[in-house]
Amino acid sequence: DVIIIDEAQDLLNSTFRPILNESVLSGFVNGKWYAFVDLDAQKIYDQTDSLSFVKTEIGDIPIFTLTRNCRNVIQIGHFAEGLLPFKPKWNSFRRNENHPNPQLVKIGSDQDMTPILDDVVESCKRLGFSYDDISILSPLEISEPQNIFSESKFASKFVSGGKKSGKINFTSIAKFKGLESPCVILMDLEQLSTSSNKDDLLYVGLTRATDRLVILANNLAHSFMIKLLEEGV
Repeated sequence: DVIIIDEAQDLLNSTFRPILNESVLSGFVNGKWYAFVDLDAQKIYDQTDSLSFVKTEIGDIPIFTLTRNCRNVIQIGHFAEGLLPFKPKWNSFRRNENHPNPQLVKIGSDQDMTPILDDVVESCKRLGFSYDDISILSPLEISEPQNIFSESKFASKFVSGGKKSGKINFTSIAKFKGLESPCVILMDLEQLSTSSNKDDLLYVGLTRATDRLVILANNLAHSFMIKLLEEGV
């Protein structure tokens, strides 16, 4: 009778129109549906203008703008706004309690990242986060993190392919879009520097954490983020 579409910026286009049309009584044009969509900051797959597509198919539709951040603590929200000044700003935050600021951990060119990653995981554990609470995100698809980081003391806890009880989720930023985790560790951000949708992917990565955000940055990633800040000045 009714369909509710989340992450609709990826679905409101001609590719998915047949599925939408078959999913709701009376079809996409005449049926009853609601869509939740971020047209400004999370279009990481299809660059189609979803709003124009809908207006072409149906005509004018009622639009309700949501500007309150309900996921992130205010420290993470302000950090994302500062690093990506051209993205939309929130008018308010539901969660404005006191939390640690996001942490940037710089990795030198001669440093092994594995013990640094271990230190960060340990610090998250000391703050009260469980393994289930921690997600490690990268622009890259790392399918066997337990093998790649075999020297890590937490190697047996690393798992890809989705959250599992007692494990640390290791996945790509793109696959984690629409999801959230109490504690997020971002890595390999230098891989975004040549991406055509780097701002959207970075926005997604920064805003997946509800409570704690840590960024592991080598020299290239650090330079990439400094350049973003300079472009916003």
